[in-house]
Amino acid sequence: MRLYNYVLLLLFCCSAHSLWGQEPVFTGVNFTDFKLENGLRVIVLNDTTREDFSANLLVDYPLVLEGEHKGVSTLVTQLLGTATQLHSKAEIDSLLLSANCFLSVRGKEILMNAPLEKREEVLSLLAEFVQYPTFSAQELAQQKAALKRRIEAADHSVIDQSTQLADQLFFGADHPYGEKMSLENLANVSPEICQGFYKKYYRPVVSYLVVVGNVQAREIRFLVEKYFGSWQVSGAMFAAFYNPAPLPLSTRLSLVNIPAAPVLSLDIGYAIPLRPGTEDELTVALLEELLEDELSHAPWNEYPNIVSIVTDPHVGALRVQPGVLQPEMAEVAIRDVLDALSKLRNQLVDQGALARAKEKLLSQYTTYQNLLVHKEGRAGKALSIVRFKLPRNYYDNDLQRINEMTSADILEVAREYLLPGRAHIVIAGDQAIAPSLTRFAGDGKVHYYTREGKEIEAMDVQLVTENITAEGVVEKFLAAIGGRSRLAAVKDLTWEATTKIQEGTLTMTKIKKNDEMFFGQLRIDDLNVLKIISDGRSARVFQGNKEKETTEEELDKFRTYAVIFPQLKYLDQGYQLKVVGSAVLNQRNVHILEVTTPTGKSSSQYYDANNGLLVRWVSEEDGKTDIWDYSDYRAVEGIKFPYQSILTGLAEESWLYRVKNIKLNQGIPDDLFNVED
Repeated sequence: MRLYNYVLLLLFCCSAHSLWGQEPVFTGVNFTDFKLENGLRVIVLNDTTREDFSANLLVDYPLVLEGEHKGVSTLVTQLLGTATQLHSKAEIDSLLLSANCFLSVRGKEILMNAPLEKREEVLSLLAEFVQYPTFSAQELAQQKAALKRRIEAADHSVIDQSTQLADQLFFGADHPYGEKMSLENLANVSPEICQGFYKKYYRPVVSYLVVVGNVQAREIRFLVEKYFGSWQVSGAMFAAFYNPAPLPLSTRLSLVNIPAAPVLSLDIGYAIPLRPGTEDELTVALLEELLEDELSHAPWNEYPNIVSIVTDPHVGALRVQPGVLQPEMAEVAIRDVLDALSKLRNQLVDQGALARAKEKLLSQYTTYQNLLVHKEGRAGKALSIVRFKLPRNYYDNDLQRINEMTSADILEVAREYLLPGRAHIVIAGDQAIAPSLTRFAGDGKVHYYTREGKEIEAMDVQLVTENITAEGVVEKFLAAIGGRSRLAAVKDLTWEATTKIQEGTLTMTKIKKNDEMFFGQLRIDDLNVLKIISDGRSARVFQGNKEKETTEEELDKFRTYAVIFPQLKYLDQGYQLKVVGSAVLNQRNVHILEVTTPTGKSSSQYYDANNGLLVRWVSEEDGKTDIWDYSDYRAVEGIKFPYQSILTGLAEESWLYRVKNIKLNQGIPDDLFNVED
């Protein structure tokens, strides 16, 4: 049931309406609200056109600095709906399935959607989730494992690294929005810690229940009192106040060094005091569209919606996030963003741009009003009215207000919220880019950070390589993993590893024999995705159930794959080797070896200067750069193999592979590599 995600719920709940040839119409937000004796606020939107029923419970507890238990709030939310004191996980899954009910948890919210006739079941289950949760060690371990994979993958994602450092700098490391989850913090979270967090913060007095469907308020009141009326929590809860970090006095350039990263990620912005329900909220929304329009034709901008000006009950933020960039585009991207901020801050916007921005904002407004779960939809607006104590008619004239906004109105809010001279410029990528960007730093220097968010001095990447030879690097590696004689005695190798992807569990299998024969397979769960069979002279490739024609170039590649320990051949079989430099990789000194195979294929290989182990392999495949990072070396029959590998570059997200098993000298029969029909 955890695959009932927010996207499915959104698609299920939405009804789209064509805007072509129509004037935007917004009829206001009509709802009924009431409060139970326990403090729970309930909001009911009666929509006679709907055949489904949706319930959204927001537990709006105050900001919490989680400290050494960072991640507990996420884990508590994720565990709600998995099992309760009344039903096991299997029983909950069965109940959700029988009610045809979608379940999604995100942030502080639990969302459920089902056919209208199942409304009582929905409210009963939702009340059970929030009143009688269990935090079993088994379920907690599964959720922690999923978060652990996300943390490990984030270490090799330039986007994740720039976003995390930007959060820390925008809000402050001691602000709840700037805290970073680590593996150490995650390990500290126990079932008892989850239970304590739940008891302290999950209270009806800070909660809001929003229901939408063809229902009457009196019926919902009866059901809510029946199922939520017994929700009682004792003891005091205190709200702490956290001020965001002050803005830098001048533009500040910060960099997370990811050595040899082929791309970089950029995040420009700062925290702003913009809360929901303020007078500037709607004008700032139009300003956001204008900034988006200003940057839409930049040569480096390949993504929509790179600008966000976020309102928040505690502290908002302005962010420009262009996504992944080629290093050569960093300078022009930073210049364009700062110039756009300055232009809107200092000049009246032209009427054409203003008209385009209004058209887009009005279109969004008309679309969003039909969405149940979107924060700008009718239910979201009703929640905001009650939550922030806004007038009932607060949103009624928004369309008129948008149409009446002038360039002077935009300039007024731009001068308050657009501060290019005090912005954070955050980059994640190879620090070699830093010298060309120093001119953007108000203090004239680049501030370097580790992936853990600790500021450090610039890493010295010009390490001494005078006495380092390619032969020495190779021999040190061979000795480190087991020695030439032991490696040469391996006649066949079976290797299997898995990774989690969106579609399921991806299993990679490689079997090699005598440095000539190769069998490779990729499976997603039980579905065969790719299979390669090569006897060294010819090969067959199957994509799914269909055979693919094999080229001579691919056959050469498969011959390379068949070599069990390639480094054994580097010094005597036509390989070209060159030490091209040294670097700091994950706070370790490494030597970079450029290797060209007899067929002309090149790769850059990073060997730990201390222990000699291979820690990174960079190659180009079909015009894309693939990076394999190796760690967790373990001995198998006296030979060390990396049991963890992270692949970056093949997809938008990094893939973390963990080895399931490695077997040596099993006497693999030649029949496995038979390419004959």
